[in-house]
Amino acid sequence: MTILLVSGIILAFTVSHQLHQQHIYKITVEFETVAKDRIHGIQHTIENSLMIGQSVVSLFASSEDVTRKEFSTFAEFALANTTYIRALEWAPRVPGNQRAHYEALGAKNLPRFKFTEQTPDGKMVTAGERQEYYPILFVEPFENNREVSGFDLASDPKRKAAIKYALDNNQPSTSGRIRLVQNDTSSWGILTFLPVYTKNADITTIEQRHQYLEGMIIIVYDIPLLVQSSLAYLHPAGVHLTLYDENATQEERLLYQYYSRAQPSSEHDWVKEPRLSTSTLEYSDSLSINHRRWLVKAVPAAGYFDTAVPLEIWLLFGGINTITLLLIAYLNQTRQREQDLRKEKDQLEVTISARTRDLEHKNKELETFSYSIAHDLRSPLRAITGFSQILVDDAYEKLDKEEQDYLARIIAAGKNMSNLIDDILALSRVTQGKLNRKEVNLSEMARGIAYRMQNSNEEDNHHVVWIIADMMKVEGDPHLLTLLLDNLLLNAYKFSYQHPKPKIEVGFTHGVGEKIYYVRDNGIGFDMKFVDKIFGVFQRLHTRESYEGTGIGLATVKRIVERHHGRVWAISKPNEGATFYFTLCPQPNNDDQYT
Repeated sequence: MTILLVSGIILAFTVSHQLHQQHIYKITVEFETVAKDRIHGIQHTIENSLMIGQSVVSLFASSEDVTRKEFSTFAEFALANTTYIRALEWAPRVPGNQRAHYEALGAKNLPRFKFTEQTPDGKMVTAGERQEYYPILFVEPFENNREVSGFDLASDPKRKAAIKYALDNNQPSTSGRIRLVQNDTSSWGILTFLPVYTKNADITTIEQRHQYLEGMIIIVYDIPLLVQSSLAYLHPAGVHLTLYDENATQEERLLYQYYSRAQPSSEHDWVKEPRLSTSTLEYSDSLSINHRRWLVKAVPAAGYFDTAVPLEIWLLFGGINTITLLLIAYLNQTRQREQDLRKEKDQLEVTISARTRDLEHKNKELETFSYSIAHDLRSPLRAITGFSQILVDDAYEKLDKEEQDYLARIIAAGKNMSNLIDDILALSRVTQGKLNRKEVNLSEMARGIAYRMQNSNEEDNHHVVWIIADMMKVEGDPHLLTLLLDNLLLNAYKFSYQHPKPKIEVGFTHGVGEKIYYVRDNGIGFDMKFVDKIFGVFQRLHTRESYEGTGIGLATVKRIVERHHGRVWAISKPNEGATFYFTLCPQPNNDDQYT
């Protein structure tokens, strides 16, 4: 009996210890999940801000001369509902002998504008003589960043080093921690630099990039604001974060210490003051901000483990029979859980198989429907338009004007429906099959389409000036890219019709690490508030009577670009033409299916 009792007590201690370790493991996993959510939130915010900066680069790359007003309007739109960017800035590269010209240019809007630099004690003084300047000419929001206007980025070694890295590597670069000129607190800030080059310039080598550099777009971050905005949507969980710059010296590694927003309650007093837990639990991970690596360490706040469930001490004092029954129950429960999981797995496989068969069946139905549109609907449509044409040929003079108008409407509606069927079928074919990737010369393709358009419309005196850049070679599906250019050029041709000197341009510009292709016209343009509608199916900004079309062309363009893992967007102003930009990914991960 004694041996049995001792065995029971030993077993009770063993089970208690095991349960305790399981609970600690659960808390550890939950803590790591919470920490990962916060680190990923910061990374996501940084990536979003970089996309905003790239859009400003595209603005400068697509315009001959960006005015202060245009920059302000674009920045206001880009920063709408964005709290994690302190400022967007434009700093042109200014040779030393052109300083007076640029100071006079800035003074037109800011009477006291001049090139400045900051002394070690933080005072702003007139900038010294240099061979080259990078003065901040535009900044938004202006009111909160007024004092940085004219500040020469080349006057600070950290800022100058980041500019040099961006040029040498042809990619965005980020500075180490700095004291922001416009910051009235003791917190640190960072700057991200995105180079803007001369339009259509060859920037293959470092020397060419230095030669054709126009200036820098700067994204200004206040590090505390960046972190707090990234975590604002997450529920406070009692986790403190410390950020380090792994590329910095030992003295400048520390960037920011974030203390959880968790509030004290009647049960848990986590953060009456920012104190760390006595636990050794810690989670670390790195995040990328361009070429720099940040290390983020997460530790629990004081009281984080107050929610721990006490060990089931009663197991230590239970009888041998009770312990045995509990163990048997535990084993039975575990076995039952495994059986349930196995059943759920089998059921899931059956469900997946059934849904796969259903998807295949729906795809076949879609093919049948497309065939029906192509054949079954065309026959009665041809009959309608055919007999209507017979009436025109044989009895048109016998009809009164109202009947003639009805007949003309029938024929026009039939032609429009035929075009709509063709466009729907073309749109459906874009999303089917595998891509046949080859090297495609967009320049030759565009010239062929332009020649066909101009020669097929000679009688309407719509003589377009075509400007098509040379050697625009990409990797993609030739058929789909022909369809893409055909739709974009037809769109430009159609909406520039009323211009006395229509001009259509096909070219490219350099983005950050990619080529951006564009089709530009000087036609009627459109209001940017409708930009989200133009790539939708059946979306039209003008009546069919004013401009013919089915509203499917730009939707087809969007799907072709997405199949090539690229992006497409447009910039326009009413009566000032429109520019459609697109990129194409040369090495997609998977071309087998459209997703």
